[in-house]
Amino acid sequence: TGDAVGMEALIRWRHPTRGLVSPAEFIPVAEENGLIMPIGYWIIQQACQDMLEFDQSNNKTMDVAVNLSFRQLQDKMFVDTATRIIEQSGIDATRLEFELTETAVMSSYQQTHDGMMALSKLGITFSLDDFGTGFSSFAHIQQLPISALKVDRSFIKNVTNNPDDAVIVKAMINLAHN
Repeated sequence: TGDAVGMEALIRWRHPTRGLVSPAEFIPVAEENGLIMPIGYWIIQQACQDMLEFDQSNNKTMDVAVNLSFRQLQDKMFVDTATRIIEQSGIDATRLEFELTETAVMSSYQQTHDGMMALSKLGITFSLDDFGTGFSSFAHIQQLPISALKVDRSFIKNVTNNPDDAVIVKAMINLAHN
């Protein structure tokens, strides 16, 4: 039908003199100096609040996806803090998706696995973003509660013009289904 069924919470920084600053520019700095933790918690809290406000102002519900940094997954307090934020917000956690990159998943696999398993018990779903650009182990990925693979745009942009890209994307889709 073309109706929207979900949205992604994206952060942007409107700097007073530089204008709109890309997350590609400020997220790595936030990860390096530890600010990604409070920023990440604020994003989750804001996404939950926005989800509730959207539900109240419209006749339909929308799922929301939130990107997670690999640093967030390494924080021992992440699962407890994210759980508290989600439970206090009153949202239906089954409508919340956390997006991770292959790099984030593989950076500290056991801790990531444990955190994903704990959060999935709340109903949160997970997707693997930018799939195909990292060096993930399929043996590890299949043990995680991942509900979607988001194929990187570098494979998608020429899929109708380049038969090699089409073959790769088709293989990724088959992999995801399997």
